[in-house]
Amino acid sequence: MVVHRVWKGSILSGIAGVYRSEKYVVVERHRHQFPQQCIWCGRAVAADNVPVSPTADGDVKPPMCVTCTATRNRLPKSVGFFGLITFAAAPFVYSSFGALIAGALLLTGFIDLVIAWRLHVAASGFQAVRQDPQYVWIGGAHNVFLDAIPSWHGMKLGEMAAHHN
Repeated sequence: MVVHRVWKGSILSGIAGVYRSEKYVVVERHRHQFPQQCIWCGRAVAADNVPVSPTADGDVKPPMCVTCTATRNRLPKSVGFFGLITFAAAPFVYSSFGALIAGALLLTGFIDLVIAWRLHVAASGFQAVRQDPQYVWIGGAHNVFLDAIPSWHGMKLGEMAAHHN
């Protein structure tokens, strides 16, 4: 138990502008410093794997460990690999089955590569539940990550939605 408190205290020392509100992470868009902890699994992340955030345009980039990054990128890589194989097979299929089948393979390969790119972009991002010019609410964070950050003292997400409607 003492080890957990020392570990948690060392993680909290560098945090700024990142809070928890119920099951969400609230991030100040232009002034934040994430803990050195993976947002998806809660494991410690090396300092050199924590992205430089915020960017000049206020983009939020939460830290991810190597394992979560690899897991989230597995599907886009698989779909992209299938698209490349489909592209490569089209010339061989043309000689045996004709232009229609080869054209269908080329179209399928192209669509697979587009889908792989979209999956890659989605895997490197996060679920922004709500955004405004000052704050971003992120859903899906691990409980260990949520426990490591201070509580948010502003309005909860449901209260904000009711207030703006």
